[in-house]
Amino acid sequence: MATTANPRLIDVFGSDFTQNDVEFAIPRLQEDIPLYVDPFLLWVSDNSEYLALHERLIGFFRLVSDKVRKGEIDGPAQLLAGCEEPYSMGLGYALGTKRGTNIGSGLIAEILRVYRTVPQLAEGKMRHIEELQLVVPGIAEDRTSDIACSVLKDFFLNYTVDQASRLRIPTRSARLGKIYDPSRQLWAPAPETALPYNP
Repeated sequence: MATTANPRLIDVFGSDFTQNDVEFAIPRLQEDIPLYVDPFLLWVSDNSEYLALHERLIGFFRLVSDKVRKGEIDGPAQLLAGCEEPYSMGLGYALGTKRGTNIGSGLIAEILRVYRTVPQLAEGKMRHIEELQLVVPGIAEDRTSDIACSVLKDFFLNYTVDQASRLRIPTRSARLGKIYDPSRQLWAPAPETALPYNP
């Protein structure tokens, strides 16, 4: 097999499907692909599952708002700190690597400052997380996608398991950081899952 400079998952496993055959972006193994998860498209979808995912995402930010309104300091910061870039998805701007940057303490402090000073956010009236792009420097499509992927990681894990099984993509058991548990309103260890791997 010829060596590919920037191989995709299907190149190394010799899969018999192409990008045109599937409804997901086939990841590159060495660096991000410049694509993003757009939460607004969840909201405008006719798919009830996607609409529920959008509502769950907004519910996360309403929880942050509730905690800020109650004067909590650590609770909302810990929620936001859990929104780490899911490196395994391989989406974004990172070149030559799949390691981007996470939300740091400075950006968390700025988000919480905005929550305290913008009345609509303070009252929990956010309708779309993209609204943060208008009022928080450092929040753009890449960061919005990272946040959405973090909060909805369990959905993406389940989707990946289904696709890997359907398409016979080789997998290994892995545990990818934390997932957000909306019923307990906290970040919890992700379950061990059989996922495609980077050889």
